[in-house]
Amino acid sequence: MFYRHRRLFTILALPYLILIVLLVVRTDARAYVPGDLVPIDEVITLEGEHVHETDAFHSIYVMGVDRPTFFQRGVAFFDGNVIIDDLPEHREGLSDREIFTANQISRQSATHAAIIASFKAAGRTIDYEPFDTVRLVYPFADTTLRQEDELLAVNEEDDVRKALEEAETGQMHTAKVLRDGEETAAELYRHADGMYGLSLARQYRITSSEVSFKVHASLIGGPSGGLMQALDLYNRLSEEDLTQSRVIAGTGTIDAEGRVGAIGGVREKLITAVDKNADIFFIPEGDNHDTALDVKREKDFDIEIIAVDSLHSAIEGLKEGEHE
Repeated sequence: MFYRHRRLFTILALPYLILIVLLVVRTDARAYVPGDLVPIDEVITLEGEHVHETDAFHSIYVMGVDRPTFFQRGVAFFDGNVIIDDLPEHREGLSDREIFTANQISRQSATHAAIIASFKAAGRTIDYEPFDTVRLVYPFADTTLRQEDELLAVNEEDDVRKALEEAETGQMHTAKVLRDGEETAAELYRHADGMYGLSLARQYRITSSEVSFKVHASLIGGPSGGLMQALDLYNRLSEEDLTQSRVIAGTGTIDAEGRVGAIGGVREKLITAVDKNADIFFIPEGDNHDTALDVKREKDFDIEIIAVDSLHSAIEGLKEGEHE
């Protein structure tokens, strides 16, 4: 019967084969899709007599889809809020799980930095130890290091970052790492262009704090929530409520000293903030701020944009009022 009707079967099967290709085959690109606001008090909770109940600040997440299918790219083509870019070189060949783990490492680093910076700004005691973790091993890395290894020494030098900077190119170098609670040896190669094919994340081990805190698990990764986390924690630790019933959202990395750094996905994050009726949008100074202003003019958004380079300037920005 199949032989007699093979032409009919072929005609009927062709659309299904095309549909399977559209839904399954992935492309070497990256899609950025607007997401949602995340109240910080759902991410980090504080306990103690010095903690005040206030409205929450909000971080913003966008969905970055690596290697979207042909169908997903087709849907994105008709949605003006979705951006399709080339897949970054460092993500090629990496599994979704590896990327997820790397983003979780970045989130943990940013969250602890936000806790430290906010406690310092609020005059609360906090003790911590910095250390470096392998955040992401690129496919072209020539190394026996593994993701999440804590780097203890490179070439017998305890100052890991200095040792990496001074190591000769074109050679293999030795490392001592803490892996699964045990010290072990590893090697890494520095290429002729000076690159190692890996990235380090500065982590913070908080040993004691005046106010108890708890960081809750989240599927949202990356470091860009650090600024808003620090602002929210500072607000709960201080006497004055900086929110004043306003919906305040924003994005930006932060370190333990309260310095704010640039992020990606500015367009999608601003669109998300406006869509969720935010009154104020925080953004790092520089190119990020310029992009946000361009999007605001393009979309004719009615939202106050505050550009900052530190936690201190963000606090002062809320106290002073209108910005652009």
